[in-house]
Amino acid sequence: MQKHAKILVATDLGPAGDQAIETAHAWCQKFEGTLVVMHAIGARLRVDPLFPQRHQGRALGALELQRAVHEKIEERVSELTGREPGSFGARVVEGAAAEQILAVAHEIAADLIVLGGRTAGGTRWVFGSVADRVVTYADVPVLVARPDTAPPHILAATDFSEPSLPAVAAAHELSHALGAKATIVHCVERDTSYSAIHAFARDATDGADPEEITAAHKRLREISDASPDHDPARVVVGDPAEAIVALAETLPATVIVVASRGRTGLARLMLGSVAGRVVRHAPCSVYVVRLR
Repeated sequence: MQKHAKILVATDLGPAGDQAIETAHAWCQKFEGTLVVMHAIGARLRVDPLFPQRHQGRALGALELQRAVHEKIEERVSELTGREPGSFGARVVEGAAAEQILAVAHEIAADLIVLGGRTAGGTRWVFGSVADRVVTYADVPVLVARPDTAPPHILAATDFSEPSLPAVAAAHELSHALGAKATIVHCVERDTSYSAIHAFARDATDGADPEEITAAHKRLREISDASPDHDPARVVVGDPAEAIVALAETLPATVIVVASRGRTGLARLMLGSVAGRVVRHAPCSVYVVRLR
């Protein structure tokens, strides 16, 4: 993400929204960016053809609500970040949240959308429907923000394909901007036939082809770059999404970087299986690089 980026943060005015605001503010400082905070309220008003006078009353009520929410946004941002009103943009819009977030991002030419993660039972972070739709349909990078207490550590996943390489580049950019350690990871899936034949060995390859692991280490050395506090690239074995999430917990990582290609039509109903599962189950923030 370039310097002087325009960062749009969407808040529901709850704890997840507060986390998104704090994270977006911190990234704005690192990238010398511009902060815009928005909230979407309800569905658009409909005119009652039988009682049009009711529409006028509802419209006035909606305006009062918008003013109150606008004030609440300014209050929350000031409390959380110390920013004074006027040092950031505040937008209140009506309509379905995901669609309005995407519309405002397009209108202001945002370089990044920041959303808050949510918890399920207080133990595992999961996606809400709004965040799921925004990540699926956005044509700019999306950061799903979650709390972190560990030193900054960026984890980027690559399968060595051309579409995955921007995630590696983004990880190195973030490592320099955030002053973070960077780790690049590649997952080798288990070879079931090899595992069955050599199950007695129980060696470090854990059912993967040793030659593939060696080749992966070599390729990682070729694409890895120095970060302020570089961590050796890793090769893990197993289901890619599960292995990436597990490594993020072990390091621990504060941001996972994954790449996801823009989708159209029915293909946009779901994220790619690996990227989508990482975003949904990661224990930390996830930065989704949009491939055009």
